[in-house]
Amino acid sequence: IEDIMKRFNFISIVACVVFCLFFASCDYDEPVCNCTCNCGQVKEEPEISTEQEVDLGLPSGVIWAGWNVGASSPEQLGGYYAWGETEEKTSYDKDTYKYYDPERDYYSLGGNISGTSYDVARQKWGGSWRMPTKEEFDELINNCTWTLGTLNGVDGYNVTGSNGNSIFLPAAGTMADNYQNNEEYGCYWLSLVDSSS
Repeated sequence: IEDIMKRFNFISIVACVVFCLFFASCDYDEPVCNCTCNCGQVKEEPEISTEQEVDLGLPSGVIWAGWNVGASSPEQLGGYYAWGETEEKTSYDKDTYKYYDPERDYYSLGGNISGTSYDVARQKWGGSWRMPTKEEFDELINNCTWTLGTLNGVDGYNVTGSNGNSIFLPAAGTMADNYQNNEEYGCYWLSLVDSSS
């Protein structure tokens, strides 16, 4: 784990919006368009849930949040957090990263911070809310239909489960230094350190 943190690429420190999930059974540079077209016909946008807990009918039974941490509706971008930090700040770089020391490099937070004191979802929302793991996000990708869309003027992805329920992932971008880029893509933290960095 220590080696993983040392290889932790500075790019990974830029703050991202955290989109969370909830276990009901546990305690723990393409422009985005506003329609999805199919053979010249405009496809209807799915109805996006306005509930905080959204069951997408996933095989694991994972329940996803209806909006980002720091937001109160699906189209709001939410808060920006450095990985493992639970408070927003005005600047995001090595010098302001809580778990960086120039003499020691990066501190190890462990391999998976989901449900720990480093998990912003758990700290902000409490209960069983937590950050998703890579496997859970892969399940979301592989078992849901993803379409580019716009919700109340905000670009992002409509993610629709096999049961017809949908969540909206706004193109919230990242925050690096004190510059926010949220016009072209969405960037969401997972609970694991990227060992390929």
